Amino acid sequence: MNKLGIFVILSIVFGVVQTVNAQNGNLDMELEVTDEEKQRKMIHYISEKFIENPDDRWPFMTHAVYIAKHRIKDMQLALKCAQLIRQYAKDDNIPYWAKQMEIFVLEDMGELESAMVIIGGLLESGELKDPHQRKFLGQRLDEIKLRQKESN
Repeated sequence: MNKLGIFVILSIVFGVVQTVNAQNGNLDMELEVTDEEKQRKMIHYISEKFIENPDDRWPFMTHAVYIAKHRIKDMQLALKCAQLIRQYAKDDNIPYWAKQMEIFVLEDMGELESAMVIIGGLLESGELKDPHQRKFLGQRLDEIKLRQKESN
C-alpha cells in the first residue's frame, strides 16, 4: 500500500486531516484526532503498516511517538513505537534523530541504564558512520552517566 492509500484509510477511519504540501506536492498528515481511544487505534494501525515498509513509513512512526508521548501521555506506547523505528528502519536516508528516538524516550522515562546500553550498542556496532553523530552520542552517553552518578 502506498502513502496515499494509508492517508485515505486514516482519513476515513480516524478523521485525519490531509493537506497537500504546496512546496513539494506531497500529502502531509495532520493528526487532529482528539479522542484518545481513536489515537491509540491509529497508532496501532500505523505500527502494523510501518513494519510492512519501514524505510518509507518512518515519518508516520515518528509522529506516532510524538502523539503517544505528548498527547496521550503514554510513555510505554511511545517507547514501543520508538523501538520499532530503531529495529526496522535501516535505510541510510532516514535521519539519525528518528532512529535515536528510543534513547530520548528512555531518558524521559528515567531509564538511564537502558538508554546507555542502546547508545553503547550503536557506537560499538559501527552502524553510525557519521563522525558528528558518533561524537553527539558519545557526549550524550557521558551526560547520562553523569546524571546517573548524581542521582545515586
